[in-house]
Amino acid sequence: MWFNRYSFERDPYRVVNPFKIPEDLIQWDRDDLPQRDNFFRFIDDVVAGSRVGLKAYGAIGSGKTWLMRHLDKTLREKLGRKVAVIYGAIPRLEPKFSILYGILVESWNEYRESVLEAIGEKGGRKLEGWEQIIEDRDLAACLYGFHHKPREEAGICEQWLQGIKIGLSDLRSVGIRSPLDSDYRKYLILRKLLDLSLLAFDSCILIVDELENAPPSFARALGDALRDMLDSFSEGFALACTYTAEVADQMLDWGYGEWLFRRLEYEIKLEPIEPAPAPAIFRVHHAAYRKEGYEKDQLTPFTEEGLRRLINYMEQRFKYPGYIFVNCQKLGQLADELSIDMIDEDFVEGQLHERRTFFDYLASNPRLM
Repeated sequence: MWFNRYSFERDPYRVVNPFKIPEDLIQWDRDDLPQRDNFFRFIDDVVAGSRVGLKAYGAIGSGKTWLMRHLDKTLREKLGRKVAVIYGAIPRLEPKFSILYGILVESWNEYRESVLEAIGEKGGRKLEGWEQIIEDRDLAACLYGFHHKPREEAGICEQWLQGIKIGLSDLRSVGIRSPLDSDYRKYLILRKLLDLSLLAFDSCILIVDELENAPPSFARALGDALRDMLDSFSEGFALACTYTAEVADQMLDWGYGEWLFRRLEYEIKLEPIEPAPAPAIFRVHHAAYRKEGYEKDQLTPFTEEGLRRLINYMEQRFKYPGYIFVNCQKLGQLADELSIDMIDEDFVEGQLHERRTFFDYLASNPRLM
């Protein structure tokens, strides 16, 4: 592969879902961001057990989801197994609460066994003990079924918790009285699951990504639900929301409500990567993808002026990782084909002149026409 020439273990420019790549590849060094310190203040508050909120926004490809993965990684590093991070993005094709609920429950399942063990330690082996702790008879029967029922019956509990329609006779066979069909009921169950997580973990973090995908009616209801969720905890709970926007209060125009906006007190805008700080940012990123024992300049295959020249040619609205990486990858592939060891400003200039249509997201620069 082309990237082996430059001592990379993997392609450093391949754009992938940050929640689907190994944790050791997640690095984040945006010293250039004016609000960078808000991220670390938010982390400190979470570690201290405070109830706290964060909003992160920026253009498409600006690194919002990557930042959330870095948040997840940083909290695990600081709190170890004492933190539960529940992540979900509002789907663009089916932006409904029932769909988001299923995504969040699936994320919560990573921590389910630890939570069930904590409930079992307090509630004992009888359903009545679990009901006293959980304070919701159907949810108690469901979670108890995971822990104590045969596989087939536990499967019914799994379906109920996901909100899948099940016959009443099947539900009653595991002690559940009513189906989980209304959005409000699902919200109450989700809030209770997060609350129960604090029996096993010191902190529980809920991340809701891509707020911009919700239509107005859903946005209003979700905004009220998230605000209510924050109000229902006194400590140990944090909420982080991300959305695609140029200004922070764009979420108000979508219908999320001023109270939620204010409760997300920490704010981070993902600004474009300008040419001057770009080499420092890329050195950190490259280092995570290198082969073991690499001791040369981590900016390789680029020189500082080569990288800056590329970014200078790109339109301002595209100077974000999701776009810059695409062009870096193409330059890296070309350099490998031509047996070029360093991508300097002359190589960048020459390739952009010769292959303008080969690259994406470039400025309408007369010198390239």
